[in-house]
Formats: sequence, C-alpha cells, structure tokens
Amino acid sequence: MKRIDCLSVPKSRDLKDPGDDVVSVLPDKFYGVFDGATDTTGTFRGPCSPGRFAATSAAQAMLRQVLQPQGPVTEPQVWLADMNTAIHDGLHNLGVPQARVSTTAAMAIPIGSNMHFLMVGDSGLRINGHDITHMTKDVDRLFTQVRLATRQVLRAQGLQGDALETATRELVFKGLHPSRQSVLLRAQVEQIVDQVSMACQGQLMPDAMDCLADMVSRGISGGQYQFANQSGHSLAYASVDGSQTRGKDLLYFSRPVADVQSIELFTDGYMSCPQGGVSVMDWEANFAKDEAQDPEKIGCYAGVKGSTQAYFSDDRTVLSLSF
Repeated sequence: MKRIDCLSVPKSRDLKDPGDDVVSVLPDKFYGVFDGATDTTGTFRGPCSPGRFAATSAAQAMLRQVLQPQGPVTEPQVWLADMNTAIHDGLHNLGVPQARVSTTAAMAIPIGSNMHFLMVGDSGLRINGHDITHMTKDVDRLFTQVRLATRQVLRAQGLQGDALETATRELVFKGLHPSRQSVLLRAQVEQIVDQVSMACQGQLMPDAMDCLADMVSRGISGGQYQFANQSGHSLAYASVDGSQTRGKDLLYFSRPVADVQSIELFTDGYMSCPQGGVSVMDWEANFAKDEAQDPEKIGCYAGVKGSTQAYFSDDRTVLSLSF
C-alpha cells in the first residue's frame, strides 16, 4: 500500500448534521463505503439516523468477518448474510423491528493473491483510474422523472429556490394521491403522470410502465420499497436491509492483486468521476465543477433530489487506494 486517501462529507453544508455515508478502512484487510437510506415507516428510534444505523451495522459486520482468526471466507453470500443479520438483529435490539432501513455497499477485500469486490446498489467502484462499475436502478429513473414533472408544475404556481425544492421533494416522497397531499389538483396529477409516461418511454420496461401511475400516486415511501430484493420485475433492485440481498445491481468479482494499481470506492453524492487523477483533491475539484454545472439536479445530473442553500443534494464519500 502506497497511499490511503479518504473523504466523507455530509449533505449539511455547515457540517452540523452527520450524514448517512459510512467508510470503513482496515489496511490490508478491508476497504468499504456504505450509503444508508431513510426509514420510510418513520418508526426508527436509535442513537443515530436510520440510514447511518444501517450503514454502520453493515460495516461492523464486515469488520468482524475479516478479523476472524482464520481470516474471512471467500463467499459473498456469507458476507451479505452477515450484514443483513446485523441490521435485522440491531433493529430488534432497539425495539423497532418494523423499521425499514437499508444501505448500499461497495467493498474491496484482499484475500491471498486476489482482491475481491462486492457491490450492492448505486455506490461505485473505479479500478486503475478507468475501469468503472456504477450500477443504477430503473426505479430511480422513474422517480427522477416524477420529480422533474412535479417541479415544473410547482414552479408554474410561483414557487422558486429552496421552497420549490422542498415542496417537490416532499410530494415525490409521500406521493401524489389526494390522500397523501393537498397541494396539487387531480388534473395536475394527471398531467404529471402523462409527462412522466412520455419521458420514460424507451427508458423503462413494459412492466414498469404498467405500474407507473400507481408509483406516482404512492411516491417513494409507498411505492419504491416493495421492489427491494424482489425478483421478476424490472424495477427490482438489490439492498442490504436485513432481509436477503438479491437483484441485478448485485455484483461480485475478483482480480489478481498484481493487476490492481488503484481502487476508488465512492457513493452517489459524486455525480461523476474525475478524469485526471484518483486523489481526494481530484474528486473534490470534479465535484465542484459538476455542482456548479447543475446544482438543482435537473439537467445533465438530474436525480431525485437537488441541492439547496443549506444542503447538498446528497452525502458524498470517496475512498481512494493506491498500491
């Protein structure tokens, strides 16, 4: 190992609120970044945010795995089971088994002459400065279009700036059904559904298009998580959430350590990878450029959340290793 370079920044611009990203480093044994997600049930009670709880539980499970006297097993299903058990048991110990918490994972584990990689969700990996693995999910593409269409309607009503972002985010999260909100009229909701349908043509599979109106109605909190770790649907996605992780955005592979000169693990708070280097300074310079180009996340980096004066659109973490 020549260099370990790491930075984790919460979305809170004043740094007062801890983020949901967790980074874990045990030189020559384990490297990982985890991006926790919000509890949509609103029932989590714990010492930190639900996303940070999930991410920390998964990271600690992996540290226990690699610190075994006999060393870690080379079985990704065992790693996934350990992380899920840690989250499941942790929720029960806190007395909130019904809470729905989850995390992504991007990890590198040196075992013998090989470097083993496990990816779950939309946290990313770059090897040797150019070989990128960054998986995205169709359900995010859908709700990005819901956000863009909803934002357009609210903007036409006169909302601007942070008020526009806050109102849009709340509607997309809770859903546009009349029982979930009182801001938009039925005709406006129908307009949004039509616009989202047109935008998603060619982007989403037929089974996703069939449930598009229902997803708009139920929002992220009521619609998205039914597809976590499910199979047989194009909106399904993998998640470490205390159950059984499975899905198309789950990837395991290995490479000879001799072929690896650098590894970068990063969460999706970074919109793109730097082209000129692998250091934290390179990542931050690239982030500043991307953020200036599309701070509202409605253009080339369109997503389900935009930045405000108080918050960036997401937490961001990068762990860069040079060998």
